[in-house]
Amino acid sequence: MKAQINGFPELLPEEQILMNTRIDKSKKTYESYWYVPLETSVVENMDILLAKWSDDKELYWVKRHLNVSEEDAEKKTKMWLHFDLTIPFARYVTNNFNELSFPFKRYQIQKCWRWERPQLWRYREFLQADVDVVWNEKLPLHFDAEVLEIAIKNLNLIIPNQFEMFFNNRKFFDWLCNHYNISTDDKKEFVKIIDKLDKIGKEKCLKELEEIWIPSELNNFMVESNNLELDIEKIKSKFWKYLDNEIIKEAIWDVEMLINNLDPNILNLIRFNLNLARWLDYYTWSIFEWRLIDFPSLSICWWWRYENLTKTIWNKKLPWVWISLWMTRIFWLLEHLKKIDIQKKSNSNLLIWWFSEIKRVYCNNIANMLRDNWINSEVYHNLEDKPSKQIKYALWKWIDKILFVWDNDELSIKDLIIWEQSEIRLDELIKSLNK
Repeated sequence: MKAQINGFPELLPEEQILMNTRIDKSKKTYESYWYVPLETSVVENMDILLAKWSDDKELYWVKRHLNVSEEDAEKKTKMWLHFDLTIPFARYVTNNFNELSFPFKRYQIQKCWRWERPQLWRYREFLQADVDVVWNEKLPLHFDAEVLEIAIKNLNLIIPNQFEMFFNNRKFFDWLCNHYNISTDDKKEFVKIIDKLDKIGKEKCLKELEEIWIPSELNNFMVESNNLELDIEKIKSKFWKYLDNEIIKEAIWDVEMLINNLDPNILNLIRFNLNLARWLDYYTWSIFEWRLIDFPSLSICWWWRYENLTKTIWNKKLPWVWISLWMTRIFWLLEHLKKIDIQKKSNSNLLIWWFSEIKRVYCNNIANMLRDNWINSEVYHNLEDKPSKQIKYALWKWIDKILFVWDNDELSIKDLIIWEQSEIRLDELIKSLNK
């Protein structure tokens, strides 16, 4: 993956084939749970985007080239590129509310744009894969378990046994801040610091918390309530002195309901982290985070339950649960860790090789017959090339087989993996290749 234009990555053909394979696997996983595909416009109204995002310096706006100053053009344009898929989906649901059937379950795999300082794991153009459930009534917690299960199955298909998960319920954090009389400004700093615990370590985290006058009792409780098993009794024991509070009881009940609806095999993969809080104020419920085991400092997937994200753009309350898989970041991290397993440099399965010009039409007919049966085929482009060059071409593109079309219309096929060659009849060709 390279970025000739700073922050805008481009893939080589073999990388794009691998990426497309992962996307196809994701689609099959989502659709097996009856989630429908969705694609929204790449542009959104400025007021809609800024209802969620506070820093317009990180957003791209779109304008037609005119003979006006950039400042004037910026004032006139209202179309901005979306920086994630959440706000576009919220706007889509509100616009099409009467045409949708609820609970509405959708998946969306689409590019996003955000102005950031380009780094090895951050791009200005990136691919996200989202799955959401939204309802116009109270959204049952079993949907939380469903989208979690989908995400885990999806990741197990594209990066098996290479990720770990962490969980928290934001209600714990918000109540603790209120209980210890943390001001609104200090709370914002508190959550930003505590979110960095896994990156900067306990000692540095505690030191930064002391500088904003967070009570030491709360600091110690926060940094020690991490990496716990997702076991309801162990979580209860951690909050034992707060169990008489209704909000803590409610948060524990939420966790218990989630656990009861999850596959027990999934529970073993999830750890409870109280420091997983996130600073944006619309995170009011449960939060899940996925990380690569070999690169734990960066997230690859996020999961949230929104109590009502549409409140910023609509007066109707719509709760939903959402998961976002950052495909571009996953690909880069695996490439950086040298865990990318490139298997094909082309979409061809078979190279057709001919020996005289009069056979080209016949070869084209064979290729079209194979393509009609979903066997990707390519007719070699230059009759004058030596056999060694033709074989080298096939091997470079990782094509498994070569079909020889002889002047007497006889056919033979060569397996380039086991390096064996045998005669074959035309009526046997499709069956043989499928086998």
